[in-house]
Amino acid sequence: MEYSKNQLGYLYFEYSDVCAYTWRHPLIDKVAKLYHKTPGILKLNSVDLSPASWMAITWSPIGYIPILGLRKKVSTYFITYHTISALFQENTNDETKEGVSMLKKKHGGIPLPPFGIASYKMQNDVWMDKAQASTIYDDLHGAANCWLKQLNYYHHDFSVFTSNARNLDYIYLF
Repeated sequence: MEYSKNQLGYLYFEYSDVCAYTWRHPLIDKVAKLYHKTPGILKLNSVDLSPASWMAITWSPIGYIPILGLRKKVSTYFITYHTISALFQENTNDETKEGVSMLKKKHGGIPLPPFGIASYKMQNDVWMDKAQASTIYDDLHGAANCWLKQLNYYHHDFSVFTSNARNLDYIYLF
């Protein structure tokens, strides 16, 4: 992948897991392994990163989730897209900034809210009301799609999830 210096900066690190998401290692294990291959990455501050710096996390079920006293098998997979550049995070509204500040003080970390999403096997009886869910999903999915197109980046998981998407009329989110 080649980026121009004027537009996005220099590519320092890139990793994309293309094995089946059911065979992937937990995120913390993968980060530790990648750190050992590229230790200089910890010397970077978020202000050193290009506004185009991002990560995607594939979320998958690990077992049963109790719902109303019943054990229910969840088969939904989804990807969330997060920017890791301080520049992008500075462009948030005041309410979001206050929430981020509170979370920093309480937990010592920096939350990275998702700007995009894609799903596979989304189930019809989770999360929120149908009217709002469809709009939120469409907005987040569209944002992820636009982001990847703008960067001219082929993301394997996004492609798989999008090509296998089911009818979104029954999607319930967050």
